[in-house]
Amino acid sequence: MEWFEALTAVAAREPAASTRASPYGVCQTGLATLLGQHHAGTTLRIGVWIDEVSRARSFEQGIANRLRRGERWPGLGHPLYPQGDVRAALLWQVIRRSLPRSAWERHEALLQSIESFEDLGKPSIDLMLVVLTRILGGSDEDALTIFATGRCVGWIATR
Repeated sequence: MEWFEALTAVAAREPAASTRASPYGVCQTGLATLLGQHHAGTTLRIGVWIDEVSRARSFEQGIANRLRRGERWPGLGHPLYPQGDVRAALLWQVIRRSLPRSAWERHEALLQSIESFEDLGKPSIDLMLVVLTRILGGSDEDALTIFATGRCVGWIATR
């Protein structure tokens, strides 16, 4: 995802807010951009590659297979956080502290495997929300819902 794609929802909501639209109108404008291929599609593509890598003999083997094919890695690396997405790191800490180890240990193994391939980048908040919703028994679409809800709260707070 390019940096300007990450900011599209924020930029889209500005005209609505400047016209003194209701909080609902501001959120609807911003949400329309989040539901596009770049953001919603990214969340769903994260689930697809996690499933694919999980079917391999090992996570490392699954990652290596994707690398050989030259496929993209949605949810890894973030143009606004070149040193790592602090939101993702914080969420992972909360998951580990709040839930039993048995709920998250398989996902920890996946994250450790990703880290062993230095060129892939660090997990973004999108990836970590997919991990969270899967741990809790939800769907990948739930990850986008959580992200969008957080954005709406921020948009309303800064309106």
